[in-house]
Amino acid sequence: MSEAPVQTVNHFAAQLGPTLDGSKPDELFLTFGHGVPPFQMGQEDGAAVLDMPVHTVAKYTLTKDRLDGLIRVLTEAAGQWDGQEARSGASD
Repeated sequence: MSEAPVQTVNHFAAQLGPTLDGSKPDELFLTFGHGVPPFQMGQEDGAAVLDMPVHTVAKYTLTKDRLDGLIRVLTEAAGQWDGQEARSGASD
């Protein structure tokens, strides 16, 4: 894993895969992207950007079991991050 480049993402999409036999989906499609809002001169801060291009960085498919594993890993990492912030007195 150390050979893969690190890329910034700030947009995420998740979509259930198709059902082949009319029951439950077999997989979840995850897409990670990066978008930079266009420069808008004269706009108020925080003005809505309705059309912002997003570059797809990566696409993955996960089974439900793998999705549950990813949720556990991310939840644990978020807890560690929150704990670190609490110890350092930093907040968002």
